Amino acid sequence: MKPLFIVVCAGALALTCLRWASADAPRFCEGCNYAGAALGNSDFTNGVLIGTNFQGATLSGSSFRGARLIAVNFEKADLRNTHFDSADCVACNFGGALLDGTTFANVTMVAANFKGFSSSVEDAQLRNLLSGCISCNFSGGRLNARDLSGVLLISVDLSQADLRGTNFAGAVLCWYQVASAQRVAVCSPMHEALTTGANFHNAQLCDNPLGRTGCVAAPADVLQRSLGPKPSASPESP
Repeated sequence: MKPLFIVVCAGALALTCLRWASADAPRFCEGCNYAGAALGNSDFTNGVLIGTNFQGATLSGSSFRGARLIAVNFEKADLRNTHFDSADCVACNFGGALLDGTTFANVTMVAANFKGFSSSVEDAQLRNLLSGCISCNFSGGRLNARDLSGVLLISVDLSQADLRGTNFAGAVLCWYQVASAQRVAVCSPMHEALTTGANFHNAQLCDNPLGRTGCVAAPADVLQRSLGPKPSASPESP
């Protein structure tokens, strides 16, 4: 009977783990700590998570669709094939997270950290993510040879990023802001980025970048300033 008992216990334990891994997650969580937890295939759809810690957690295949995420820490988490469609995220940390196959349709990201981004995200989803970002950090990221045509970049930091061969054709990279009662053209920073072979043709400078109104082709000198004092290559003239 002992072997049968062991088999039954092992089966029960496996079922318990499976349920935990795919269980519906709390819809409201403030200050919760899931660091290192096994939460694959969890459902946080339409949830509200504030100050939640998922550092190093396994969340592959999970859903954060429509969720409100405030100061959530996803550092080094496994977020492969996870869905953030229509999520609102403020001050979230994705540093070192695995994001291969993750989706970002209609996402809104404010002051999110993606420093060193290097995940295999489809170009369409990467455009969704970047266009949904305001004041996000992608410095040091590997975005080379990606199709980012038409993307909307508002204060997205691409400093020291690998942008070689990346297509920014028609992208909104610059906008006007008021400084000392004067309008000044500014762009998302690409200081010390690798831009050899990058295509900046018809990159846009807009009065209202969010509404894409009052847009014209950004002058080459304005784009040049975004690359900083020692760019690796000059952008292609619009």
